[in-house]
Amino acid sequence: MALCIVGELGIAMSTLVSLHSLLFVSIYVFGFGGLVALMYAYMQKIVPFLWFEYRFSKRPERKTAPLIDDMVPRRTALTSMLFYFGGTIVGAIALTVGKGSMVSLASWVSDLAMTGGSMLLFLSLRHVLTIGGKRPDDQL
Repeated sequence: MALCIVGELGIAMSTLVSLHSLLFVSIYVFGFGGLVALMYAYMQKIVPFLWFEYRFSKRPERKTAPLIDDMVPRRTALTSMLFYFGGTIVGAIALTVGKGSMVSLASWVSDLAMTGGSMLLFLSLRHVLTIGGKRPDDQL
């Protein structure tokens, strides 16, 4: 959420001062560090809840929903977000620096870290979809 606010402030400041290099970096930070990360955070909350409702809604012995932390593997989710945010920060630094031989390498590192973090997040959400096994038949 902090990167979203930083990106918004950067967009506002760069449009006031007409500083285009800061504008591009701010849009990058706002989009990838704020909006995409916010969608990932919401997915980590919504997917387990929807899966629990889908899997156990027809069961007569249905109990209350477990905590989100019990359904999503915490270590994998935390590692994925650290990779993703690390890649976002490296990408923002590469955009700020501009041109050079290390910028190309930093861009690759940024892309790999963000992609790896996204894949780890989806892997942790895949674990949620295996909880409880196959949905029982609708006729009980």
